[in-house]
Amino acid sequence: MPQTEDHALAVLNDWFAGKGSSVAGSTADAWNITSYRDAFLFSSGGGRRSNTLYVVLGRSVCQFAASTGSLEDAYRSIGGTQ
Repeated sequence: MPQTEDHALAVLNDWFAGKGSSVAGSTADAWNITSYRDAFLFSSGGGRRSNTLYVVLGRSVCQFAASTGSLEDAYRSIGGTQ
């Protein structure tokens, strides 16, 4: 079954919670969420700016900076193959 945006957000929030981050309770309106192949890409939303992006695929999250790494490399690092 394909991953949904809601599932991807829950995975991202769990990932943040595991790191002790206050962002763990974030909602969809806090993010710009874009589908990428069979994953989701999260970037800061709501007028906030950040160079940090998050790719969520299944139960895996990859945090990366667009200025130093590619989306494709981040996607593949968490098992993306499409």
